Amino acid sequence: MNTAILGAYTLSYNVSDAAGNPARTVTRTVNVTDQTAPVISLLGAVNVAAVAGSVYTDVGATAQDNADGNITARISITGGPVNTAALAGTQFTLTYNVSDLAGNAATPVTRTVTIVADAIAPTPAGTAAQLPLTGSAQSAVIYAAGQSIQNYTASAGTPPSGVSTPFGLISYTTTTVGVGATQTVNITFSAALPAAYKLYKVDNAGTYSLIPNGPGVDQWIGVNATTIALTLSDNGPFDLDQTANGVIVDPLAVGVVAPAPVIAPAPAAAIPAAASGGGGGGGCALSSKSEFDPLLILMVLLSLIWLLRRNVEGT
Repeated sequence: MNTAILGAYTLSYNVSDAAGNPARTVTRTVNVTDQTAPVISLLGAVNVAAVAGSVYTDVGATAQDNADGNITARISITGGPVNTAALAGTQFTLTYNVSDLAGNAATPVTRTVTIVADAIAPTPAGTAAQLPLTGSAQSAVIYAAGQSIQNYTASAGTPPSGVSTPFGLISYTTTTVGVGATQTVNITFSAALPAAYKLYKVDNAGTYSLIPNGPGVDQWIGVNATTIALTLSDNGPFDLDQTANGVIVDPLAVGVVAPAPVIAPAPAAAIPAAASGGGGGGGCALSSKSEFDPLLILMVLLSLIWLLRRNVEGT
């Protein structure tokens, strides 16, 4: 019986007595069934913005099951459609559900879509136009409405193990409307953001820390396929200079965490068949275990004594 393969297994039990009379065979059926729920992985950010009057296209999710494999096509989404004609600030919660062929339901995942006013087009003031990104042919535009973007640079960075940063490390400073104020910065990349990306803050020691995904202060949301909006506070947890001075220093990186390897269940050990006894044919069994036989020494000694006496009589 292989518990790694679903199905019904029939075990048969037989026995015969010393006279060779067989008993009535009895059987047992063992059903190996799938009891593991599939896993849903959300593509894109948990919190995203949809511009009022635009057409919202959800990037979706994927689903993987231990027995059925990729069951993304079975995912159902509730809570939509997202109505971009709604007032700015209206939120829609999309819920993703899926069950495998055995009926095991995955843990639902959700995405919150917030309707925002028309996107503000970048102007020369507050824009780092086409900042070339290290290690790729891509670039980024950094924009803070009504503020000045300065000291913008790009480098490769050294992400932690298991994290890739397709756009490298971006660093910039932005002014704010006042000391201790908050500021939203839009970063638009020349290529689409990767699926299931995260945003990391990088400190002076090169340590990468996750910035929460959300619509609040010191959080970020995905505006569209190429743009993120990051709202930071002066002297907040992600202001690198940690000083309330009307300037926010913001080194960051878009990162993608490598998925954990899928480990297939080990096949069950085969159940050895019981050896049958009885006469007829007289089969012999060889044991691989060596045993010491004291009769062997006695036979050797008797042979030596016989040879010695024969030699003596011959002389």
